[in-house]
Amino acid sequence: MSAEAQFQVEERATSDSRENVPHPSNHARMRWFQRAGVTEFDIQEAWNRSPSVGVPDYVGTKGRLHEPSGTVLIARDGVIVTVLYTGDERVNDDHLCVCDRCGYRYDRLPDARECPWCRDNRASRSATLEVVFDE
Repeated sequence: MSAEAQFQVEERATSDSRENVPHPSNHARMRWFQRAGVTEFDIQEAWNRSPSVGVPDYVGTKGRLHEPSGTVLIARDGVIVTVLYTGDERVNDDHLCVCDRCGYRYDRLPDARECPWCRDNRASRSATLEVVFDE
């Protein structure tokens, strides 16, 4: 693992606390709804769930790759400033693993036993499961 990749893994492991989640600008909120089309959680929750990536074309920023929506969230100085399509940007993601089940990239942190996208998807499916008994 490269030094930059190791730094990103360490940064991801230490920056997930709620107090470090950047606040979104109005522009970022608008781009989140336009580009992600995700309504089950907000942009800050997406930031919190997503692995860190470098975004070389945006110097001085932090990026998070939100695979389910195909977007990269970009933050600068504690503010999420925009949301971009994954295919439109170069990202430094060589520190990420690819899940064999879902194909999404994710951080394999020391305590991770499975892909967080698969785990979250399974949890949301079980939470919405409805059982109906015929009498």
